[in-house]
Amino acid sequence: MSGNKNFYSILSNETNEINEPIKTNEHNKSIINKIDNSKNVEESLKPGIIFGTIKNIVGYGIFVDVGIGFNGLLHISQIGKVLKKHIWNPSDIYEINQQIPVKILNIDKSNQKILLELVDLKIKKNDIDEWKNILNLPLHLIKNISEKVNKNKRYLIHVLNVNYNKLLNINKIHENFFKNNKCAITKNDFKNEVIGIKINIERYPNSNEISYITPLINYISLNGYNSGNFSENEDGWIPICIDENDLYLVENKLAKIFGIDKFYVWMVMQIFPYMLNTMVVQEITEQSPNNDYFIRYFHIAHILVLFAKKYPEIRRLSDKKISGFISNDWNRSKKSTPSIGALISTLLVSENYCWPDLAYPSLNESFSRNVKWVLNHHPELVENIILDSNRVEKTFKSTIGSLRLLMLHVGYQKIIKNSSSYWKCYDLLQSLNGIPTDDIINEVSDFRKNVT
Repeated sequence: MSGNKNFYSILSNETNEINEPIKTNEHNKSIINKIDNSKNVEESLKPGIIFGTIKNIVGYGIFVDVGIGFNGLLHISQIGKVLKKHIWNPSDIYEINQQIPVKILNIDKSNQKILLELVDLKIKKNDIDEWKNILNLPLHLIKNISEKVNKNKRYLIHVLNVNYNKLLNINKIHENFFKNNKCAITKNDFKNEVIGIKINIERYPNSNEISYITPLINYISLNGYNSGNFSENEDGWIPICIDENDLYLVENKLAKIFGIDKFYVWMVMQIFPYMLNTMVVQEITEQSPNNDYFIRYFHIAHILVLFAKKYPEIRRLSDKKISGFISNDWNRSKKSTPSIGALISTLLVSENYCWPDLAYPSLNESFSRNVKWVLNHHPELVENIILDSNRVEKTFKSTIGSLRLLMLHVGYQKIIKNSSSYWKCYDLLQSLNGIPTDDIINEVSDFRKNVT
């Protein structure tokens, strides 16, 4: 693990210096002895990193055993400060008996209280085991290393070499993607143009409020869209396969769609989850569905995840919406949550939830809403509740489309985000720049066969 310790040090060190390795338990004892014998506690603690063991996790922080006879408190605000985001529940990040590096800020022996400071939040549960093998490092972290490292260049070269084939493969996927697709209007390739997709916008009568938004399958460049004969009120255009630094292009387009001079974060949640839902609806209604719908879904998911990185408020809004749906009947109503599919799409940017958390309430609500569809198809079931022996079969056949739609949503979610970790989802989409690999496409094809 010594190589990985240096790796974490590199990423967390603003001066590009390599930090010392995490100290051993013997070092803990020597620091604590200094504390016991020193009149100036603060001075004796400056150089000392202690490797403590988590003994308890509560809502406001975690209690860590640092070998002094009573546990120290690492407050939730300390965790949020280092991670640079609001923490809802420390148990989402840490687990009992996990060892973490901390510094002691203050010791109150009379009241048996220790106040701790977190040293490195990057070493979280699952991350240590997952990244023991340097081959598993996410590509965007390799880029971070290349930007930050001035020393230890041999280590950097090693990391890049072992990932060379992986990088080549992704570059080939990107090259083929731009080479094999052309603008539907100009018929030119996208070598020197921004690639995007046109979206159709439906609004409520006598209102500018959006009622439905549909992304189209064909790719259109910005020049192609500008040269086309499109209505500003009914048509829009969104760039795809972009970098984080280019999100302002999407922000400008979102502001235009809403007819406002300035971009607001709420626009992202008003547009992207519903576009993801529409892509799944379009695929399920096609007689011969193909991978084009999932590829566009992947593009849109990439932009949504990039926005959630840039604006943490999006992740908080997602968690709040999902939590409300799970815990409150009113929030599951059609009025409060018009589209269950759009809600499922917000799981992509949730830090604390994944499909198993949402499964029971969403299935329950989906079946409740399907009652209307069943009665429209089989009004005889209202009067003949007990005597109709085919009641279950009729009910199932009437709702099969809804069930397949739900299954497709869940399948896409699990392929892109297979755990509650938003950051793993970010790693995948960002490293691929929103373009799925052949392996991912094959996985989608196999899943689609099972659904149908």
